[in-house]
Amino acid sequence: RCATQLGKNHVREFLLDLVRSGRVAPATHNVYVGALRFLYRCVLERPRVAEAIVRRKQERRLPMVLSRGQVERLIEAAPNRTQRVVFMACYGSGLRVSEACTLEIGDIDRARMVIRVRKAKRRRERETVLSSAGLRSTLRRRSTASVLATPTSRTP
Repeated sequence: RCATQLGKNHVREFLLDLVRSGRVAPATHNVYVGALRFLYRCVLERPRVAEAIVRRKQERRLPMVLSRGQVERLIEAAPNRTQRVVFMACYGSGLRVSEACTLEIGDIDRARMVIRVRKAKRRRERETVLSSAGLRSTLRRRSTASVLATPTSRTP
């Protein structure tokens, strides 16, 4: 049938049928919702139908937490000392990989025991806690390099 002839209940039934059949993931369902809202609000100029269309909540998964032994094995598996320091800084301070790659010695404030993250997510700056183990390993490494993580050659 033509979309101009369909009302709130028809649209709701269509979306519920998608959910019941299990054919689409929550994110895909929300793409349908966005398209239908645009259709009814902007194209057909029927805002009441658009308001009745409800987005589906997406499932949130808990992050996997490594055991102490797994973390130790991960850090010990680093091929060299520089990468071991980066692993320790990432894990101990909650850094993302992209943040660790831009980390420099000047970003570490030993007096306050914080790391300044300059190019954080969404291009924001933030500060995070520096663990005492991370500080010790960083200070040992300081004499040999000013940058903790340097880009390595990547194979496509």
